[in-house]
Amino acid sequence: MVFPAIASIWFLLERGWNFFISGERNLEYLLMVSFTALILIYGGYITFFESENLWGSLIAFLGVTLRIWGRAVLKESFSVRLKKPEKLIKNGPYALIRHPLYLGLALLCLGGVTASESRLLILPFSLNLFILIRKIIKEEKVLEELPEFKDYRKRTWRLIPFVW
Repeated sequence: MVFPAIASIWFLLERGWNFFISGERNLEYLLMVSFTALILIYGGYITFFESENLWGSLIAFLGVTLRIWGRAVLKESFSVRLKKPEKLIKNGPYALIRHPLYLGLALLCLGGVTASESRLLILPFSLNLFILIRKIIKEEKVLEELPEFKDYRKRTWRLIPFVW
């Protein structure tokens, strides 16, 4: 019962409907939103009515916490649309990771897969990771237009500290 509560808290605190309906109007975004919804709803259903792996709920909690922290640091700079930002945010989780919101989303989804122990959710989770990596590469091409991004890129990890 912990994972459904975590997913619901994330949805409410991050204004989840905005995440689901106000994004880019393209197939990649639609798939990412659909896979995330599938993991949260189906994973939440299994953990509510059957059994729950609490490690998965802990992973999901870390993901929600990272996303909320990242959104709080971004403030008005947050956008689901790909555009050149006015300024580069380099504090909070952005001091270590260039894309903490994507890492948070990946952890939330991984938590759903782990908490529910559903092998069926491995495929949408893997496809979601593929989409997130593509979005990161596209966003970094846009960020390269900012003069300070080159130094920032040298000091930070793209998504996973000490790995990538």
